[in-house]
Amino acid sequence: MRILVVNPNTNPATTRMMVEAARSALSALAEEAVVTGVTAASGPGMIVDPEALVAAARPTVLAALAGVEEHRPDAVLVAAFGDPGARTLGDLLPVPVVGIGEAAVLAAAASGRRFAVVTTTGLLAESLDELVRRHCPEEADYAGLFLTDGDPEALAADPHRNVAALGGAVDDAVAAGCEVVVIGGGPLSDAARVLAERTDVQVIEPVPSAVALAVHRVSAAVTATTW
Repeated sequence: MRILVVNPNTNPATTRMMVEAARSALSALAEEAVVTGVTAASGPGMIVDPEALVAAARPTVLAALAGVEEHRPDAVLVAAFGDPGARTLGDLLPVPVVGIGEAAVLAAAASGRRFAVVTTTGLLAESLDELVRRHCPEEADYAGLFLTDGDPEALAADPHRNVAALGGAVDDAVAAGCEVVVIGGGPLSDAARVLAERTDVQVIEPVPSAVALAVHRVSAAVTATTW
């Protein structure tokens, strides 16, 4: 299986981190795969507000199309929690396109337990809440968004502060009765992994969730073709 990870943020270091997260997830699933990453050539270095989310869509689509032409993947992951460009790519490409936001929400809602999304990008609250509700089944017990204090880019530059801030928001979600918490952000993958080891609630990491959903959709497509 070949998976292409598309980073809508123009930060190659973030791309490398998410590619490694995808590889680790595939290893845990005992899936043999080649994972490659591409980075948007223009747009925001980090998507922190609605304007940046909109601006990231076109560069994401262009990066993905170039990556598909070069690598011929079986699935494409859009690795920013707002899923910029994912719906357009889903219409253009013949392979499954999975947004990490979509995948994380579906994974959290499938548990049947009360869940929340924790993130550092407060200015995106309305956009992310809309994304969650778009993918969330009506019967799911969604408690809402829980936000950190502080500038998201400053937090991203300081891993210890980032984990501490996200951990505080996770505690707030737990106090609200949540048993499952989604860490809302592709660049937050490392922090999510640390938090998963520190809390008793289930922590949903978006990139591994997207990998699992992509594997499922590719397998389903192969089965349908075989039949």
